[in-house]
Amino acid sequence: MYCTLLRLRLAGQLNIHGSQHRFVLAGRSVSVVAPDLAADYPDAYWISMRACGFETEEEALAFGTLLSESCQVSSVLHRLGLDPGVETPSTPGFFERGAKQARVGARSLRGIYHGLDVYAEDPGMEFVRNISNALYIPFPTQDFIAGIKRHFESNHAPVLLGAANENVLRLFNEALLQREPTSRTVLLISTVEMLSQDQEWTDAQRGMLKETADHVRSRQTGSSAEREEVASAIEKLYRLSLRQGVFRLLQKIGLSHLRKTWDDLYDERCRLVHANEPNQQARHAALADRATAVCGRILIAALRDVLNPLPEDLETWYSLAGPNEMP
Repeated sequence: MYCTLLRLRLAGQLNIHGSQHRFVLAGRSVSVVAPDLAADYPDAYWISMRACGFETEEEALAFGTLLSESCQVSSVLHRLGLDPGVETPSTPGFFERGAKQARVGARSLRGIYHGLDVYAEDPGMEFVRNISNALYIPFPTQDFIAGIKRHFESNHAPVLLGAANENVLRLFNEALLQREPTSRTVLLISTVEMLSQDQEWTDAQRGMLKETADHVRSRQTGSSAEREEVASAIEKLYRLSLRQGVFRLLQKIGLSHLRKTWDDLYDERCRLVHANEPNQQARHAALADRATAVCGRILIAALRDVLNPLPEDLETWYSLAGPNEMP
């Protein structure tokens, strides 16, 4: 048997009394639930409509599609304002390999998406709103405690306290706390950029910059003032770009093979964040998943000396797609 779930964003709040409202549609019971998402989405009001008992997935999909259209029509007729979302049962999820659902032991976890979803009925189904919930439910307490003991018993005193690396560790933890995928991605990338801020030009490169500036001053093109402006600008290129700094860091820690991975990650981050594309939760969540793995492995490699001994199951928590990605 199958269920159809339609998650909608409304401009106004429905006066639902109690935890849910039920009505009958074409002989089927439809429940309307207004989850408390104010903490995550303070500027909108969300509802979920669910109907179950369909014999086939196709039947559930047909019912849900007509239900979505009916909601939009009623919203216009009653001047409510409604966003039905663009995500469908074929939209990739934010679990491994784009799955919408995953099993953790005896539990079945499924993401909640903005739009229409169809799934097989499962009494033990638990719904999670975003990547933060999905990636770390449940977290084994014994692993967390083992990590505490490893670091504590390997050091006689704090090795990060008061150092620049402490701020990096704090920022990465702050990123992992983010429930919204875009915020997580931005903070994760900032963490790696912070790690690479100490990179500088080599003596040879500084010499080349000076030679270039002197060459500009000696040319006859333009006025003397114009040549001096260009030469001064060249001489003031005293810092590497953020991208160059990250590449230097990757080379230093033995991860030069991740240069293209970093470029691809950063480019997609720019497209999603700056393009302001609506209804792209699944893509943002998948990007946050990749950013967590890539940035996590870079951070751990960069701080390997102070984080040792590392857990044997590190690949479980920061797995990169494709074989032989890490040394």
